[in-house]
Amino acid sequence: MSGVGAGIALSGVLVLLDDHWQASWWLAAVASALLTAIAWPLRPVPRPRAGTGRGSFAGLFVGYTLEGVGYIVAGTFLVAAAGPLGSTAWVLTGLAAAASPFLLTRLDQRRALVGALLLQAAGIALPAVSTAPVATIVAFVLFGATFLGIATTALNLGATRHPNAAALLTAGYSADQVAGPLLATPLLSHDYRAAMPFGAATVLAAAV
Repeated sequence: MSGVGAGIALSGVLVLLDDHWQASWWLAAVASALLTAIAWPLRPVPRPRAGTGRGSFAGLFVGYTLEGVGYIVAGTFLVAAAGPLGSTAWVLTGLAAAASPFLLTRLDQRRALVGALLLQAAGIALPAVSTAPVATIVAFVLFGATFLGIATTALNLGATRHPNAAALLTAGYSADQVAGPLLATPLLSHDYRAAMPFGAATVLAAAV
């Protein structure tokens, strides 16, 4: 999943290269085609067998589904809430995301998951507390450093608890990525930052 983080960083750089959105889309399309050609021959790493892990799959499913709501609120509105700094900070999000799976997979998986959720909740809440550039950058870095690592860790834990973990977890996560922005929309009457406490609270609930 580190490739996703690198792709996010690359997309941010491509947007910064040209002020015209049409050119940015064409650049992104060409880059995607080239990277797809490179990645096509690669094979996925086998996952651990199901049934050897500790803990409840139901609890993991609920937590990961809540993460889908909270994460996508930040993923949808964080750049807009950051204003002019958003595009540059998005590159930092990608760089942090590229490194996060390597860091989290070296820790105890359950503790790493809870810790990452708590850090992500703090990062999502930060723009609602402060508009300072430093606070904005910290928020983007915390978001990038956690969301891919959370996905990697949750899927790894799920694979040891249920034979169809990847499908079930992804289904719940994906459905709530649709629901998250819809639930947050009524909060956006004045400022995109108004949605951040809702996203942070949902991720905090996922950690619990």
